[in-house]
Amino acid sequence: MGYLFEDQFSGMYSATSIQTLYRKALKKSNINKKATVHTLRHSYATHLLRI
Repeated sequence: MGYLFEDQFSGMYSATSIQTLYRKALKKSNINKKATVHTLRHSYATHLLRI
């Protein structure tokens, strides 16, 4: 079984790589609120509870 998202070399992304990708996505989306990967995880979990 593999990872949901894999990098080119080791198969998994490091925590630093994920944080960097997330910051770039926020900037590209013009989202100026302070948010972290943990914020995304929490928001997703909260959304699932509402379904």
